[in-house]
Amino acid sequence: MRLLALLAASLVFASGSAGAVQRSGTLIVGSRVFDGERMLQANSVLVAGGRVLAVGSRAALKPRAKRVIAFRNATVLPGFIDLHVHTESRASLKLGVTTIRNLGEPLLGLPPYPDRPGWQRVRSAGPIVSVPGGYPAVYWGGDIQIDVTSPASAAQVVNTLVDHGADVIKIAIETGPGTWPTLSLDEVKAIVAAAHARGRIVTAHVSDPTEAREALSGGVDELAHSPCGAPAPELMRELAARDVPMVGTMDVEKNCPFKVANVRSFVRAGGRLLYGTDFSLVPPGIDVRELKLMAQAGLTSTQVLAAGTGEAGKELGENLGTVRAGAPADVVVVRGDPRKSLSVLGRPLLVLAGGKRVD
Repeated sequence: MRLLALLAASLVFASGSAGAVQRSGTLIVGSRVFDGERMLQANSVLVAGGRVLAVGSRAALKPRAKRVIAFRNATVLPGFIDLHVHTESRASLKLGVTTIRNLGEPLLGLPPYPDRPGWQRVRSAGPIVSVPGGYPAVYWGGDIQIDVTSPASAAQVVNTLVDHGADVIKIAIETGPGTWPTLSLDEVKAIVAAAHARGRIVTAHVSDPTEAREALSGGVDELAHSPCGAPAPELMRELAARDVPMVGTMDVEKNCPFKVANVRSFVRAGGRLLYGTDFSLVPPGIDVRELKLMAQAGLTSTQVLAAGTGEAGKELGENLGTVRAGAPADVVVVRGDPRKSLSVLGRPLLVLAGGKRVD
């Protein structure tokens, strides 16, 4: 009998151990979760090892967590992705921008930035491709410019950038007061062909509809700014039809009289408007003024959130800007519901970058 009792006890112990849930990571609890595309009924996100393990209810996920961080009346969402900056910023990271794309820096700044927990993810273009005497050198100086001198030289320039670590190729189509030299259409086409051959997209700095049309004719993949100048609804419809997305940067050029009108025509035609600020020309962090201008241009509040998270991640071609199982644990918590007030995005309660809390 004693032997049978010991055997029964060992069986109970074994079955209990097999059924035990292994605890790992941190459970972030709010009132709702935005996954980069839509607001979910779930209210909690479990993260461990720099990744999102699961999204669901607190009751379902709490048994799996070692630690719980809970907020009342709060939204859990992905860290924002700013697709147009010119410098890395710790202040911006602390305020919820966990990934940036640097669209103009010296060639020596290009060696790959490793993704590290607690730091911004950085994707870079390196110097802007232009022509001798053109923009940006004529305005900002030449350290963030690299020149092509003919269509035949385009491949060499693109290969130099990619070999130094460029994730994207940025070109400048800018005539300034009408006197600055700029890329020819043949040069634009040659740059695009060379970039595509190396698996890179081309984004174009443009200031007005004429420059945007040359970019479109040259086959660029994206506009790094929304065009200023005169209203151009037909061009906006063509950009949308050709699926050429646009990074708005409306806040930094708020004095342009027709910028929002052009973006509104673009959005109305089904164009994909993406979040970018041209930081360092605006305050660090999530630029709420830019988000509100995007809403004025016709995006719903949910679409605005997606433009700075999931849609921006798609533009990078990476699994960023999402809160889903397997995604990097770049997570922001804000008070309230940003669909009701975009302003709450300017004051994060918590920021995780690669699963590490950013103080």
